[in-house]
Amino acid sequence: MEVITSATESGTVGPIEWPLETADGEHVWVEATLTTVTIDEQELVLSTATDVTDRRRQRRQFHEISTHIDEVVYLARADLSEVLFINEAYADLFDQPVERLYDDPMAVLDAVHPDDREAYRSDLINMSEYIREEEPGPYTFSHRLRVDGETRWVEVRGYPSRGPGGAVDRIVGVIRDVTDARRREREYEQIFNGVTTAIAVHDPDTGEIVDVNDSYVELFEYDYETILQQGINGLSASDEGYTSARAKDLITDVAENEEDETVEWRIETADGEHRLVEANLTVATVGGQRRVLGLLRDITEQKRREREYEQIFNGVNDSITVHDPKTAELLDVNETFCDLLGYDREEILEMGVEEWSRTEQGFTMDKAREFTQEVVESEGTEQTEWAIETRDGETRVLEVTGTTVEIGGELRYVSLDRDITERKRREREYEQIFNGVNDAIAIFDPETLSFVSVNDSYLELAGCDNLEGVRDLGIEGLSATEDGYTAQRGKELLQTVARSGEPKTIEWKLAPPDEEQSWIEVTLATAEIGGEQRVLSIQRDITKRKRREREFEQIFNGVTDIIGVYDPQTAELLDVNDTMCELLGYDRDTIVDMDPEEVTATALGFDANTIRDVILDVAKSGDPARDIEWALRTASGEVVWIEVNATLTEIGGEQRVVTIARDVTGRRDREERVQVLNRVLRHNVRNDMDAVLGYTAAIEETAEDEVVQEYAESVHDIANSLLELSGKARAASQMLQDNDQPENSGAGTVLESVVANLRESHDEATIQLYPAEAPAPADTAVFRLVLSELIENAVEHGGDSPEVEIETTASTTNDETRITVRDDGPGIPDRVLSPFRADGESPLQHNHGIGLWLVNWGVRKLGGGIEFEQSTDGGTVVHVSLPNVLR
Repeated sequence: MEVITSATESGTVGPIEWPLETADGEHVWVEATLTTVTIDEQELVLSTATDVTDRRRQRRQFHEISTHIDEVVYLARADLSEVLFINEAYADLFDQPVERLYDDPMAVLDAVHPDDREAYRSDLINMSEYIREEEPGPYTFSHRLRVDGETRWVEVRGYPSRGPGGAVDRIVGVIRDVTDARRREREYEQIFNGVTTAIAVHDPDTGEIVDVNDSYVELFEYDYETILQQGINGLSASDEGYTSARAKDLITDVAENEEDETVEWRIETADGEHRLVEANLTVATVGGQRRVLGLLRDITEQKRREREYEQIFNGVNDSITVHDPKTAELLDVNETFCDLLGYDREEILEMGVEEWSRTEQGFTMDKAREFTQEVVESEGTEQTEWAIETRDGETRVLEVTGTTVEIGGELRYVSLDRDITERKRREREYEQIFNGVNDAIAIFDPETLSFVSVNDSYLELAGCDNLEGVRDLGIEGLSATEDGYTAQRGKELLQTVARSGEPKTIEWKLAPPDEEQSWIEVTLATAEIGGEQRVLSIQRDITKRKRREREFEQIFNGVTDIIGVYDPQTAELLDVNDTMCELLGYDRDTIVDMDPEEVTATALGFDANTIRDVILDVAKSGDPARDIEWALRTASGEVVWIEVNATLTEIGGEQRVVTIARDVTGRRDREERVQVLNRVLRHNVRNDMDAVLGYTAAIEETAEDEVVQEYAESVHDIANSLLELSGKARAASQMLQDNDQPENSGAGTVLESVVANLRESHDEATIQLYPAEAPAPADTAVFRLVLSELIENAVEHGGDSPEVEIETTASTTNDETRITVRDDGPGIPDRVLSPFRADGESPLQHNHGIGLWLVNWGVRKLGGGIEFEQSTDGGTVVHVSLPNVLR
């Protein structure tokens, strides 16, 4: 009655569910709506009812089920104005009592993450509209909750529910906690797009691409959508047989057999480049669906490297063998190794290591395994030597460098073998030479600066029995440290050469224990010995040379000659002796550093370049330059004259041009005075004497006084003597002048000519010539003058009828021709022979003429000799000796 009354008051009540009992006593549920109506002007309450007994039963079942599952199950009106049912799982997930939701359906927003709250509200409204418009399928959305400071993800799903009339008036749905699923999706996404392997997800039935990762996009250089549109056919080099049909067969086979398969596949990128990939196909579940994954690895570079490896493997000069790292079993060899052994690859692999190794020398399979294991454990490289036997029975020695590498994805032991047979032979020869040479040799480690090896000559030089003895002494114990030859200085020299690589030669003073000190010349140079960088020290004993140098220095600075030493290439002055320093008034360093023009008497017309040209000419030709007169200016401004000879020689092992000069200033002064006196004697005196002769002749003819006539005759004779003396002086001057091209004749020929002339001019004399073969050549003019003076002197001093004998002896034991002149005169006074004494004339005792001086000078110029003797029978004997060969 309350419901009817309520309907009367409000006009409508319901729908409400109401239990009824039928006539047969069955209980049913109806859903009734009460409405006030007026019929025949009478106000009545109209009730319409629908049997909802089955629905009530389904609801009870739904309630019972929903209370036993973890997911939130809800029932609400389609416009979300009221929540009709929600299970207790809501309270656990949303941390709200269900009663709050019954009171206010939008109370759910309080549990939603603040950043998602508006989106959640919008999705609820959209879901309501979607359900009421009876769109097919469920409406699903996901958002975050923020409960007790924890963020969780929920997925809300709503389905339409129809009322008794068939209209959609309710929403039924499920809310699930998808936090873990979302995390797994994020992890999958990160892995999927984070790996460097390109991954494609394929439909196992059609083979089509349904998803790819970022690496796949990067590999093909297309964007994601284009890749899905292109499909396998558009991404493959189909013109080379890599088609979509072939790919589909591979994918479906993997899906059906559930066995992974790896194939090589050629793809075409966005820019048209063809690349080779290795594709591993495997079955996987992705997002709850069965898929075939294609994992692609770009092996274009790997294939290129493999081809290069193959080319290198068979193209290098070194032999290469590949072994199992555990057993040392031979797996592969290159062509160089085949050529070395003389077998083909298959024969070598079938033979195994021991078949071609010199096992009798200890090169066995066990030794090979030991070395292989040593290399594997070291994880680096190791070296050894190995002897093999070729097909023709020849033994070759290999330097084996063992290492481990990955080949084709497998760890392998690789042996790089270098044929060192010739090197070993050279090493044996080197050892023989090393200990066979006279030079002392020491080899040093450039890092530790310690002795590595020494030869026998070095042991002898150091006074040691073996290398250990040398090492014990070290550089310090072998050197004259008190003179500055210390270990530190020696090591610094070694380091300098080791770092620069430039050879260096020094002198070093040795002082081994119980041995005399000695000097050595040390040449340091870098060298590779036995494959190691070393510093080689070659030492030569120069003690005698140093002694000679000291002696040379003493002589060099002790002689009175002026000496200069020049570089033959540049004509640069390198050294001068003390005599030159004293002459010029400068010290040695100043002279060496001076410009040559500064010490050259340029005012007298001398040019320093002339001496430079002489030095270079001597250096080039090797012929000495002689008697070059030169004028120098000293520090005090004085001019000195020198006569220079230049010659090419060796000093201290170096080619040098040496000039040896003599101070001829005094001689030049004397020559100048003599020239002036000669001129006066030859010209002034002659002219005056001619005048005297004329005057005396006139006096003799005109004077009547006999005394005057006698005086005039005496003066006339004296004037003639003076003219004769002037003529001889002129002849002497001409004879003493240098003549580069003299006329040479045989001595016999000149002798016959002179005798014939004198016989004609001195008919009062008897001149006998006993000629014999006289081959000696002589300067015709000089020899004629010497002979004429000797024979004429013999005639003039032989009395009224002088007799002169001339005899020639063709050859003597000294390879000379002797001419002997004998006369019967009174003999030559001792004072007259002064020109032939060592001390010559003195102011108080001198010759009145120059005839014998002419003879002396002429014989010396001819390179001969002269002797005088007094005959027991009276008279004088003169012996002149001339060389049979021009000098």
